[in-house]
Amino acid sequence: MSEENKKIDFKSTVIDKKACSITLDIEVSPEITQKEVNETFENMRRQARLDGFRQGKAPIDMVKEKFSHEAKDKVIENIIKGTVFDALGKEKFYPIEFPVIDNVEFEIGQTLKYRFTAECHPAVDVKDYKGIPVNKEIFKVTDASLAQSLDALREKNSKLVPSQKGIVDGKSFVTVDY
Repeated sequence: MSEENKKIDFKSTVIDKKACSITLDIEVSPEITQKEVNETFENMRRQARLDGFRQGKAPIDMVKEKFSHEAKDKVIENIIKGTVFDALGKEKFYPIEFPVIDNVEFEIGQTLKYRFTAECHPAVDVKDYKGIPVNKEIFKVTDASLAQSLDALREKNSKLVPSQKGIVDGKSFVTVDY
């Protein structure tokens, strides 16, 4: 569950479906949430630093007592990440960005319930576009337009270099430091 390749079984119910948005209720059974809780506490135990114990060697009961709020948040996060896009896939709905999560109800050992709303691009049906006259402007290359384009490229790619003669004329740039 905390790994990307694990599938989570859940129940999804469509609450509201519009052309550009969908609202779903998700419910995950207590058995699955308990497995995720156990995995989360075990991962936290491996990294926990508690006084009197080496890192990763603290009793699981102490870890549960001290890190219960963090574990609960992590379990909710993992399960939501594992179910949101599967639920949207079941409905063949492809969101623009991550859905907005609302009404999360969860206590350790209980069913996890939450609601989310996702938005997608609107479906556009293009009709009667064939046969519309389009005027294509033909640009003719002349010597004047070519010279103008070359001058613009030269000006864009020009560099300032120090004068070898030490003479300032009308095309020179001068930096004065006093």
